[in-house]
Formats: sequence, C-alpha cells, structure tokens
Amino acid sequence: MRKLIAVSVVLALLSVAAFAQPSIGGSLGAKVTIIQSDTADTTDGQLWSGIKFNNRHVNVTYSNSDGTAGGLVRLYAAGAKGYWGDLPFAFGWWKPIPQLRVQIGHNPDGDFGAAQITGWGFNAEAQDSVAIDQDSGDSPARGWSAARRNGFYGGFGEFGVALSVYPMDGLTVNIVLPFGLGRNENEPNRYNGWSGARVEEVFSKVHLNVVFALPDVGALRVTFQGTGGLDDDITASAGNVYASFYLTAIEGLGLDLGVGLGIPYKDNDQNYNPEGVGIGLGVRYVAGDFGIKARFGTKVLREVAGAKQDTIIGLVFLPYYNFSGLTGYLNAGFGIVIPENGDQTVDWFINPYIRKSVSAFTFYAGFKLWSDGGDDPITRWAIPIGFNAYF
Repeated sequence: MRKLIAVSVVLALLSVAAFAQPSIGGSLGAKVTIIQSDTADTTDGQLWSGIKFNNRHVNVTYSNSDGTAGGLVRLYAAGAKGYWGDLPFAFGWWKPIPQLRVQIGHNPDGDFGAAQITGWGFNAEAQDSVAIDQDSGDSPARGWSAARRNGFYGGFGEFGVALSVYPMDGLTVNIVLPFGLGRNENEPNRYNGWSGARVEEVFSKVHLNVVFALPDVGALRVTFQGTGGLDDDITASAGNVYASFYLTAIEGLGLDLGVGLGIPYKDNDQNYNPEGVGIGLGVRYVAGDFGIKARFGTKVLREVAGAKQDTIIGLVFLPYYNFSGLTGYLNAGFGIVIPENGDQTVDWFINPYIRKSVSAFTFYAGFKLWSDGGDDPITRWAIPIGFNAYF
C-alpha cells in the first residue's frame, strides 16, 4: 500500500512539473549619481553623489504545454519593497476555452493600459538611472509630466480579477473587478493577507475595456473606469471614460491619440470634476538607424468645489540614433501650468544619454539639466550612470 502511495505521489509531482514548465529570469539594476547640484541658495553650491538599486528581482513564470493556463510570481531581493507596498507581485491565469481568459492576483505593471507610445515605454528602463521621466524621481514638475499618458486609460494594477472575452477576431472585451480595494481603506501599503470591501464599493469601481483591432490599420480602445460614485455611500465621480486610437497603417510611423473625460458630480451643491478633459498624442517615427518619439498631453476644464483648476500642458521629444553598438538619445521637454488666477509657470528639462548593450548587460550614461518652475525657479543638474543585468 505504501509503495502504491509513493508511486502515486511521484506521478503527481511529475504531472505537476510537466504542467508547470517554469521559466526563471530576472534583472539587477543600479543607478550611480557621480555628481549632482543645484542653484538653490540653501545648498550654497554643494555637490552630492550616491548610489541606488532599482531592479533587483527574480521572475518565475509558468504555463502548461498547450498555453491554456499559467502565471507569474516576482520575488524581490532582501530589503526590497515595491512601489505598490507589501502586496505580493503574483498572478495566475486560465484560458478554459479560446474565447475566455481569467486572471486572478496582482500585477502592478498593469493590464490593458491604452498608451502605446506616451507611457512607460517612452524611455523604458532608462528612467531607472539616466532618463528624466515620471518614474525617475528627479522632478515633481506637473507641466511636462502631463505629456505622459494623459488622455489614455492607464490600465489596472491592483489586486483583483480580470476577465478577457474574445467573441470574434480582432475584438477583445476586458472586465476588471477590483476585489482588493479593502486594503486601501486604512493602511494603503500594508498587506495582511485579506482584502475585502462592501460589494457595492467593489462593483462601483469596475473597469470595462473594449479593444477592436483593425488589421494593417491600427486599434481602437474604449474604456469605462469606475471610481466609486455609482455607490450611493461614496461621494465621488461615477468614473472616467477614455477613447484612443493607435494608427499603424503607415510604414515607420505610429500615431496614438487619446481623449479622457471625467464624469462630473456634486457634493454639498458644489460642482466637482477633478479629472476634467485630458488629451494625449504620441508620435513615433523610425527610418533606418534614426528614430524620434514625441508626446503631448493636456488637462483642461477641471473643477473642484466649484473652483476652476489649473490648465496643464506638456510636450516632450526623444530623438535617437543607433551608432555602431551604441544608441544616443536626446530627451527634452517643457510644461506650462496656467492657473485660473495668477501667473503661469514653466518647467523644463534637457537630458542627453547613451545606451550600450553587451549580451545580457546594458550600460547607461547621461547628463540631466532641469527646472521645476515656480516663482523662484531652481536649476538642477546631475551626471548619472546606470546598468541593468539580465538572466
């Protein structure tokens, strides 16, 4: 009997191993600031330097042999903590039939994001070390950062369930149910093993995303992102509506146009529409070794407690050229913040950098010069280098 049990266990383990087919990979990256300073009177021209780890994780991905089930678990080095807090970076998916995919878990990288040019991929991992971007931590400026993803649905990166339905060729319907909202009620970055909220709250924050792909032309994306206002106990907007079109019909050229609308609401007889209208445009052109990316974004017609909010405009350019084994970039942009009353402010940056890849190692070096604007603008500069090693 024991032998039969042992054989059964071995067979079960073998069947699990055959099903899982795990793949292990990861990345280690660091940023070194060789020298940095600014023109603030309080610093008196002092110089700084330092180092910071960025990527330091292992990915374990798995799927069965016929591609109908799988998942990902991301493990971080000791002492690491993700930007989302302590909640594990892990999810699994199942595709019981070709027309349906179910994903359960947490993917902080986000699912179904609409921005094809203007988002994270604009500078990609270079912003971990040498590129000024929204995730680089260099500048809180609101102006130029409006060019990133404004007007586009940002995707879902919380804890929950995502259903993807494929009713016909080219058409995808994604439904997101954010069951993990309960972890945000009192302690936003604490994971205690349980996430729960009232049913009304969860379903009032549902996401509905529809993607229609046109072969050799592009893709249309339309999204409703619930923000809680459908629940009578939550004073908030019912949600935001996004529509975008990514044009790929012209060889070497990509165009991505997006518009986002916040649904207004009232509280104590005062009008609210903090999202207002967002408009975004991304352009990418490639001709041989030369390429250029550009992004534009603006936020207008916003209102909080009856008060008109600032109009924000951002524009960023990224021309680049592939030399022999080396790619050079010129990342530059500016932004304008126009208040309803008062003077406008302008922020800007100039940021050339290079990237050199050798096998599974990428080296970066650059120069940063930027100003956050304001009444008494301060100019900052830095010389950073960085690397990413992959396995």
